Amino acid sequence: MPLRHGAQELALRTVVMGVTADGARYALLLAMHIQQVRIKRTAWQATMDTFRGLPEVFKVLTGMLTGTTALLAAFWAFRKALRKPKDGLGKKS
Repeated sequence: MPLRHGAQELALRTVVMGVTADGARYALLLAMHIQQVRIKRTAWQATMDTFRGLPEVFKVLTGMLTGTTALLAAFWAFRKALRKPKDGLGKKS
């Protein structure tokens, strides 16, 4: 889960337990303490949280776009390699 920055509440709940002679436990005191805290994140943490929050669909689309780009680059290189040289180019006199 991404870390939320800014003002947050930190809640601490404690229970003081008592134990009887036969080993049974019971609550003696319940206490709840709420403290306001401020969370700071670095730019790197915020960026990484953004990427972690992206839906899986965007990750799949990125992979498909990368694969398509690689295939097109290979196709153009292969096409260029198979072309016949024009007259006068590549001939030795």
